[in-house]
Amino acid sequence: MTFTEAHYVLNFISKNLEQLNSNYVYSGMKVEIEKLKIKTSNNQTLKININLKSKIL
Repeated sequence: MTFTEAHYVLNFISKNLEQLNSNYVYSGMKVEIEKLKIKTSNNQTLKININLKSKIL
């Protein structure tokens, strides 16, 4: 994955988390990114690893 592709993926996830959390406000829950890792390899590609966590408000 190139840097530009990784940027698009992170923006997509961020926007979807915002939408998900706006729907969860009524149920008293929230989803957060617990851990985010971005690794580069020898050929300058990126790997994204994301762990999500739901939380009761």
